[in-house]
Amino acid sequence: MESILDEIISQLFIARDIAHSLHLRSKSFAKHIALNDFYEEIVDIADEIAETYQGQHGLLTVDVKKYPPAFPDNDPLLFIKGIADWAQSTRPKLNQADTFTINLWDELLALINRTKYKLENLA
Repeated sequence: MESILDEIISQLFIARDIAHSLHLRSKSFAKHIALNDFYEEIVDIADEIAETYQGQHGLLTVDVKKYPPAFPDNDPLLFIKGIADWAQSTRPKLNQADTFTINLWDELLALINRTKYKLENLA
């Protein structure tokens, strides 16, 4: 049985790849570093969400080829705003009783907002 978490983890892996690509194409040192921090940290958060979920509910399928990106991939600020919108709209779909998932989701939102701040104000 597929879970919303399958799609979520897939999207987080896709976001990591997009952020890494934008990082490599950036001509701004500040954007380069902000995106570097983002793509390094998002995988750890995705991994924590997946492993804690699987510890309680069983294995996920996580097939990134199954899902198109949920956010733009051509501009760093549009990307981070897109992933922020996606993360906010996805949060209510999580099982609110799984407090460990909600706590980790809040860490994801913190990472997104930190990156947004850096892209908007330090570039």
